[in-house]
Amino acid sequence: MTGKILLAAGGTGGHIIPSIAFGQWLKRKDESVVWLTGSRELEEKIYQAHGVTPLKISLEGSPLGVRGLRSLRRWKQLAGSFFECRAVLARESIARCVLFGGYLSMPVLLAARSLGIPVLMHEQNTVAGKVTRFAARMNVPIACAWSECKGLEKNKFVTAGLPLRQLELTDQKQAQGRLLGAPLGEGEKLVIILGGSLGSGGMKNMLQNSQDMIKSTGCKILCMGIAPEQRPFPEALTHEACWDMSLVYSAADAVVCRAGASTLAELNALGIPVIVVPWAASADDHQSHNARAFAAQTGAPVLNENDAPRDFAAALAALPKRRPAESDLNAASANLYKVLCSLNA
Repeated sequence: MTGKILLAAGGTGGHIIPSIAFGQWLKRKDESVVWLTGSRELEEKIYQAHGVTPLKISLEGSPLGVRGLRSLRRWKQLAGSFFECRAVLARESIARCVLFGGYLSMPVLLAARSLGIPVLMHEQNTVAGKVTRFAARMNVPIACAWSECKGLEKNKFVTAGLPLRQLELTDQKQAQGRLLGAPLGEGEKLVIILGGSLGSGGMKNMLQNSQDMIKSTGCKILCMGIAPEQRPFPEALTHEACWDMSLVYSAADAVVCRAGASTLAELNALGIPVIVVPWAASADDHQSHNARAFAAQTGAPVLNENDAPRDFAAALAALPKRRPAESDLNAASANLYKVLCSLNA
């Protein structure tokens, strides 16, 4: 492919990490890539953790869902960001754009169309986001991570999968020693709790309510991204948040997580057993839809935060053994690249 490719992603890791994964795969194919993001501090942290320095525009979020002066400021930013995006696309001589959803996609989509630059939209979730639905009405090609996508007609998208970042897995016992200070004893299982970059409070309550039954399963609980004083019960282990999940995934016997599409795709590809607890406040309840689709595909149990402690303990006790990772972790990136190459530049 000739010409530079711009990858636009902002908001949370669910949008940004697939764009990083795809961009790094493209660079290994000697493609010229630049990333574009907004002005949130979280976005900068995620990119930095993966060794990527993106271009930025002065937009900090969608004007929808917020009120008052904050909403007015964002509407003003959104209008100005269209011209910022046009300037970036022209200055960088961009030949194609790939948008990974979220608030950032709208000004990039409009700017690219105004300049006649081909655009491809990638939808990570089983529920199409607002910009994805808008793009479909504009006949923008859409590649979805799943074979279903609520809000889009079947003929409006192709299924490409979800690009996975490079993870360097190591020996499980060695990883546990590095993560915990010492590997677990014989017969003990390490269950890692991932609350997601947003909305993890309800997960803590679920663990607190289930603590007695958790202890009876012989599982050690490690909560990622919380301080020791916030642990759900005294025996629970904690670890600071990290974006490079290689060590965490290497150490885990199982994971309890939200239903973010990127996390589910990574865990499934790596063969790690999962208990899914969807975040109830997700936009358009997309995490519940993701969880149901994932359960249908893998058989993973899906729980709600308010389920009885015995349900959580039963799910822990019934988790299968970890299986080997898939042999090809780059299939989704290759699929997405094929769709991108088909665009007229």
